[in-house]
Amino acid sequence: MRWRSAGRSNRHDVTAPMCGRVPPVCGIRRLPDLSNIPELTEVRRVLEVPAARHAAIHRTDAHIRQLDSIVERQRTTTIEDPAIPEYDLAFHTTIGQASGNRLLAAFIAAVHDATHPAQFLDVTEEVGRKTVKQHMAILAAIKDEDEEAAAKAMATHLDYVLRYSTTRPTD
Repeated sequence: MRWRSAGRSNRHDVTAPMCGRVPPVCGIRRLPDLSNIPELTEVRRVLEVPAARHAAIHRTDAHIRQLDSIVERQRTTTIEDPAIPEYDLAFHTTIGQASGNRLLAAFIAAVHDATHPAQFLDVTEEVGRKTVKQHMAILAAIKDEDEEAAAKAMATHLDYVLRYSTTRPTD
């Protein structure tokens, strides 16, 4: 099954595995102002809270090992580590993959790829510690197969990230 994208001649195979890239939709070529953190967080809530809930049901041992590895790197690093945004990306996109829904995983990956939300977090040692503890709580709920706790932990995390985000990327 193939479909045509907005009258363009390029074709996308919808039977192919989702890989984190989403074809252009509805002629949108330019992203809106990415410094609108409340808007970005709202979209993340729509995607990532249900993803955490579904990950608690559909996760595999491989997902748990991957999330454990990511959280361990986050737990043992310092706020000066330039790879922190990569760890955050890996954590959230792995939860998307663990949800068992390839389209949901692709949308989460696309939002993170387009916006790099970690760049807006005003990271202090305390904010970094709290963020990692929240990731640990999300992971614990997913490990325990507790859908409600996973969703609640992700919502709490996104609220916290919104509170400590700035409108300009931090370097």
